[in-house]
Amino acid sequence: MQQPVKRLIDFFKPETYKLAIDQDSEALTFSGKVQITGTFLKLPLTFHASELVIKSVAVNGQSYEFAVDDKAQELTISAPQSALGKAVVEIEFSGAITRPMHGLYPCFFEHNGKQKRLLATQFESHHAREVFPCIDEPEAKATFQLSLTTNKDDVVVSNTPVINDELVGARKTTFFEPTPIMSTYLLAWVSGELIYEEAISSHGVQVRTYATPVHAGKLAYSVEVACKSMDFMDDYFDIAYPLKKFDQIALPDFAAGAMENWGCVTFRESALLYDPVLSDLSDKQYVSEVVIHEMSHQWFGNLVTMRWWEDLWLNEGFASWIPYLVRDELNPEWKMWEQFATSDLMVGLRADSLENTHPIVVKINSPEEIRSAFDSISYDKGCSVINLLFNYIGKTAFRDGLRDYLKKHAYANAETADLWSAWAESSGKDVASFMSTWTEKPGFPIVSVTSTETTSSLTQQRFFTNKGHAVDTTVWPIPLLRSSEDTEVFTTPTLEINGLQKLNAGQPGFYRAIYSGPIKSKFEKTISDGTMTPVDVLGLINDAGESAKAGYHSITEAFDIAVRSKGYQNEALISTVLGEFADSRNILSDTFDAFKPVVLDFIQPNLKRLGIEKIKGEPVDDELLRPAMLSSASYAGDKKIVDWALSQFNQATSPEDIRPDVRAIIYQTAVREIGDENAYNKILSWYKSNTIPGERSSLAVALVSFKNVDLFNRSLSMITTEEVKLQDSLIWVAYALSNRHNKQLAWDWVKNNWDWVAKNFSKEKEVDYYLRFCARGFATDEHLADYSAFFASVDIFGSKRAFEQGKETIAWQSAWKKRDTQKVMDWLKNFTLS
Repeated sequence: MQQPVKRLIDFFKPETYKLAIDQDSEALTFSGKVQITGTFLKLPLTFHASELVIKSVAVNGQSYEFAVDDKAQELTISAPQSALGKAVVEIEFSGAITRPMHGLYPCFFEHNGKQKRLLATQFESHHAREVFPCIDEPEAKATFQLSLTTNKDDVVVSNTPVINDELVGARKTTFFEPTPIMSTYLLAWVSGELIYEEAISSHGVQVRTYATPVHAGKLAYSVEVACKSMDFMDDYFDIAYPLKKFDQIALPDFAAGAMENWGCVTFRESALLYDPVLSDLSDKQYVSEVVIHEMSHQWFGNLVTMRWWEDLWLNEGFASWIPYLVRDELNPEWKMWEQFATSDLMVGLRADSLENTHPIVVKINSPEEIRSAFDSISYDKGCSVINLLFNYIGKTAFRDGLRDYLKKHAYANAETADLWSAWAESSGKDVASFMSTWTEKPGFPIVSVTSTETTSSLTQQRFFTNKGHAVDTTVWPIPLLRSSEDTEVFTTPTLEINGLQKLNAGQPGFYRAIYSGPIKSKFEKTISDGTMTPVDVLGLINDAGESAKAGYHSITEAFDIAVRSKGYQNEALISTVLGEFADSRNILSDTFDAFKPVVLDFIQPNLKRLGIEKIKGEPVDDELLRPAMLSSASYAGDKKIVDWALSQFNQATSPEDIRPDVRAIIYQTAVREIGDENAYNKILSWYKSNTIPGERSSLAVALVSFKNVDLFNRSLSMITTEEVKLQDSLIWVAYALSNRHNKQLAWDWVKNNWDWVAKNFSKEKEVDYYLRFCARGFATDEHLADYSAFFASVDIFGSKRAFEQGKETIAWQSAWKKRDTQKVMDWLKNFTLS
């Protein structure tokens, strides 16, 4: 039975921490002392502590006995009733700097032929307790005054500016200014050999990007984005960024994408570093997204923090949404709201279509479940329902409500209801009633529209990918959004409306819609004519495709709509169609080769228009669309494109010799068309020597894509070695499991190496990802049985929901495969090429 969460804020309320840490980067150990001032509220006197050696404890200058419960991660002090009230607690401790990327851990890199390391912290969600005793809960806000002892030549960065350094021989102690009042998970530091670039924001804040010396020349863009987005948010929130400095640090080893530590944000290198010569536009957009996401957290999460992890979406949903708003302002040519419809919206809908989903506001019943809240529901669905409300109450009321919320709860904690209250006041609408179903109930609706020549009948019900496996009578308040001015809300199970308009114009609503009758014919004509907006076309196609996978109709009905859109020149739309084709050929595996002529026919207008080479001054849409065209042409066997790709591969001596936007295409073509040991060794040598941010991922994907069993097994054998960084191992496994030739071997590898997974990721959300990836590419009853039996027999570390989601995914994919494979084969056979 899982241990229930015990809230230690009920026992002790901290006010200040004076924390001294002495870290040994060679021995990978640390020792420390912490002085905590606060108020004991009731006995026993209890702090969080995990994997620490506690050496001594004193309360108000008096030493006491203590006990450590490793399972509960608690330090209990044997103090009497008289200790209650204001107190100063002093604890001396030591611990290990561990390879798993949480707590205090090492980051490894090579520079000038030498192996070097940084030391860095990662405390979210509840890993501060692994480095010092504390009340490790978001509501337990306090100030932190840190001193850090390191090697004297180390650059040392933390949340606040340095007061001074004290040198003693080869060692240095760095003293930092006190932090604002904040939660333990936001405390951070990094030490080691670092370089930086800096600028000053328009409002006078020092902004720096740090990285190892390997990455000189790749820091300027993230500094620029940070300055511009900080200036925007200062004005948008009507609250100036409250710290003196804002540092961004690219770490060679980092489990997530980035972490919003106040004033000391840490990143995976590929999420922060941009090379103006060797990176492409998609890399640039990704860096801007992550930088702005973390910048928004400085207000939405750090200044105002959720009271408990069940409201994590307040942090992550908003921080996922605001990069669209900011980038639309800073880079309107990027068409960010179209990208929203193909990213967060689609990802959130897919995740929430399972029976084993959870509400946005999710109950946390055990410490292990905290990490499970860091998923697509909190991020992507949270982002999507915020966008729904943004469109429902209007831009001005939305902004004004946010300002009021942040000012009212600054340096404190809040709950979802507090945000609803602020928006209700700014908009004059009953926001709580409107939003409660979207955030407190799992799932979302599908609206079935049946039309006559002049009217439409609407029916709403919860959408399940496993259609018929569950019953849910929830009725959602659905903004129909037939136009930008439409404010009608559908609040009953059925509704009759006049007209034949598409619902959810512009795709801001978190629901699906499918159509039958004359309205469907009307849409097909407007798509063929090119008069429907690209974002509405992609919405129709995605809704038709996903509802087909659930059994509402055949997937061929979605294809009938999709092929009509080939005259469009919009990247988001074309990528949506290609994504539907790819899903079908991968799950309905018998159709893989049969799809090639249809894909080639679909892409021909844009492939011919765009060509292979980039055109100076071309629209951003074309720059993003060309790689999709070239990749699809290579898959479909276009001889000109295949020959070009192989020529690029054979002539290149390093990835730098290949144009950034097509490198992944070149690698995959070489794997598919050559696939021998020479090609493998060339890609492997590039992987080992590569320093381009993000490029190692493309090379890793290539290495696990080989059909040759010996070469594939060679890649698998590398995953647990020093040749693959721990942070990158999940990429290797995920794409190995998607290798259509060898995914069974990859599944066998997971089963045989589960002890290694457990050792390195048992406290991280990677366990959830393993469970999902081991399901995602499979569609047979046999794999469902094997998957279920294996994960039922091993420790999955609290990832029960991910396990159930995995089983459900295999089941619906298997059902879809049985239901539609022959129908798709017939459709492909009868398709008339233009």
